[in-house]
Amino acid sequence: PRPAPPVMIYLRPWLTTSGSFKLRSCQPVKFIVSSIRKPSMAWLSVTLITHLTLLVVPQGVSASQQTPEVNGKSNAQLTTRCSSIWLNDTWNDTLIQRFRGCNIVEGNVEVTSLSNSLPYMPLSVLANISEITGYLRLENLGNLTELPMPLLRLVRGQQTVTKTLVFSESRDYSVIIGNASELDKWPFPQLQEISSGDMLLYDAPKLCNVDTIDWEDIQNRRVNGVVTHNVGRDGNAFCQACKESCGGYCWSAQLCQTRSLKSCSSACAGRRCLGTGVFDCCDSQCVGGCYAVTDNTQCVGCKTYQNSNTCVDKCPSLDIYDSNTFQYVPNPDARYILGSQCVLQCPDTMFRDGQVCVDSCPAGKYSNDSMVCLDCNGVCPKDCVGGDFNSTLLENLTNCTRIMTYLKISRSDALAKDLEVLASVRYIHQYLEVSVVKTELKSLSFLRNLEEIAGTVLDVEKFALTVVSNDYLEELGLNSLRKIHNGKIIVNGNDKLCLSVTNEQLVAAGVINSSSDVIFFSSCGSQTLCHSQCNVSLGCWGAGDNQCLACQAFDDDGTCVANCTAMDSDRLLVANAATKKCDVCHKECAVGCSGVNPDDCVACKHVQDGPFCRPRCPPTKYANSTGHCTDCNAVCKDGCSGSGIHMGRGGCKNCELFLLNDNETSVVECVARQSGCPAHKYAHVVSEPANHPFILRHVSKVLFFFIQLRDYM
Repeated sequence: PRPAPPVMIYLRPWLTTSGSFKLRSCQPVKFIVSSIRKPSMAWLSVTLITHLTLLVVPQGVSASQQTPEVNGKSNAQLTTRCSSIWLNDTWNDTLIQRFRGCNIVEGNVEVTSLSNSLPYMPLSVLANISEITGYLRLENLGNLTELPMPLLRLVRGQQTVTKTLVFSESRDYSVIIGNASELDKWPFPQLQEISSGDMLLYDAPKLCNVDTIDWEDIQNRRVNGVVTHNVGRDGNAFCQACKESCGGYCWSAQLCQTRSLKSCSSACAGRRCLGTGVFDCCDSQCVGGCYAVTDNTQCVGCKTYQNSNTCVDKCPSLDIYDSNTFQYVPNPDARYILGSQCVLQCPDTMFRDGQVCVDSCPAGKYSNDSMVCLDCNGVCPKDCVGGDFNSTLLENLTNCTRIMTYLKISRSDALAKDLEVLASVRYIHQYLEVSVVKTELKSLSFLRNLEEIAGTVLDVEKFALTVVSNDYLEELGLNSLRKIHNGKIIVNGNDKLCLSVTNEQLVAAGVINSSSDVIFFSSCGSQTLCHSQCNVSLGCWGAGDNQCLACQAFDDDGTCVANCTAMDSDRLLVANAATKKCDVCHKECAVGCSGVNPDDCVACKHVQDGPFCRPRCPPTKYANSTGHCTDCNAVCKDGCSGSGIHMGRGGCKNCELFLLNDNETSVVECVARQSGCPAHKYAHVVSEPANHPFILRHVSKVLFFFIQLRDYM
């Protein structure tokens, strides 16, 4: 039988002695006393004769790699962020204090145009930088011999500098060192990764060891990603070869390059590492390497997002699934996305678009008073300045919803097609006047969406709505007008206009406050033009079924209908007897519904979770043959596509524990971590895209059993 792999056992902090002994299976282990308060690593419980609870770490991972402390400073502390830094001759103490202590530069770092006579440089602001999201540009450095950035490990290159030089074609560079005649030391001997963009080195004749640095390791295996011209080369009198222990890779004769990609085990699957062993792989959420291989709290940088001191593939969602109610409820641990960070709240100056903090709401959305972006109902809210309608105002009123002054239409050449620009207007702050229009303007339906006139300022200090002397006007067509807050209405001198609404009807409909607020003159007398679906007792604005002040039966989105039967098969309706409106069924309903909610559907369009119709099942469930959401097996991780406990179609998407076949060539099934390893198996950590899953391998005796993947102190 295959022996168990060697392990190192870390005692919890209250154990103060160190030494060595043998497990009952004679497996050698070593005690190492740790003073870490909260180790960021997987905990295993091991049952020994003494029943001590110990931390088991695979052999080959050193104690220094496992501790979250790096040079006395934990990675969790290296999160002070700042904006772009630009150093030149004009720097002062105020700027130095602003940027001192910055670890992560969200932007670019530029050191340029230094004077040869400059007595000093505020280089201390660079000393703590570990990550630059944009580019690093070091040019025209004068007599500067060194520019230390000892902690810089990651340049993401999210912004680049495009340069075309006589010795190179146009390229996008994320790291530039140039015109540095006295620079003789590499600024960043800990650099692990340049995520995007090329590197340019020119006119730095004293900068040695260009050829002894594995740039492909730093540039994620990109070939020909470094452009050089007039830089120090091996063989020059002032350039020395690497010392033998560097294995041919160094930043200087005595300073070896630590490669973190090309030297990694194939088990790392493209991830960076701290050594050549299968247990030396950085976490899958790390970018630029890691300080320790324990978990996703020890990354140099985060691949996707950083949540506190942890790198994650997504920020905690605003809602979480409640299996008891079959609904999503507010997540107490919710975080918003601010760039690459997970934050508790968006900054006061930013808007919330779903889970994301944004500088402004995207197209198709508007912000409310709480700085939340909401979907626009048709045209997005837009405030405009009105006035006398003309060609200039025509452009200004495009997509306008609120006119914050008055609107006066009195041009003899005002055409109906031009006036259609007003179809989006819902509110007028002062007054509306339509008068002396000589063209064939038969209706005011271009204002069909006008809902309110505030009347804060009145026409001739009296009228909020004036419609006079329009020769061809046949109907008002103001079918959405529901309130005039202040001022009177005058409709007069419109020879072809037949009114189908009275003062009393406008009062009953709530449009005006008093019948004395209306002055109507009509040549048609009491002729009735209202549609048969209108409530005749309240009148109408015109002859159509969408001109009613109220409906006889039901209101279907502004149109009066006898019943709520949609003409469009994709639009299911249900009659609401209380409001006399046709409500739209929930979008997940099929056939029909009894209400507007997802649990009111007659049948579901996609799947059903409890009483609710959903577009898909929640992450912990799968859709069975009848389209009902069913719980995944407890051994599954990250969801499933069926009831099986195997990996793949019809089974688990991932496992906490994998059980391999006898040849260890494929996964037989997933195993619940609570149940531990089956007989004659042991848990073995392997590097997979998932975060350190465990594989169960053969062993003669069970040396320990797996209790819990993470059990932080």
